[in-house]
Amino acid sequence: MSANPQYTTPKLDGHRVALRGRLYPDQHKRAHEAANAHGLSLSDYVGALIDRDNGLPNKLDDPTQGSLPIARAS
Repeated sequence: MSANPQYTTPKLDGHRVALRGRLYPDQHKRAHEAANAHGLSLSDYVGALIDRDNGLPNKLDDPTQGSLPIARAS
């Protein structure tokens, strides 16, 4: 196995891929509370953290990110 295997997209579940991992209970609680504070699901919160870490627009820094244009006009 090479040190940097080429990325291939896993099986999609709708438009997303499943992610499975383990956290300590206190980390899960903090993430759950932070996601709720931002009005996001836990998966959307984790995705926003990944985007933020990569310097991309995200739902934490711009809550309208990912919403439909008509929703932003309201």
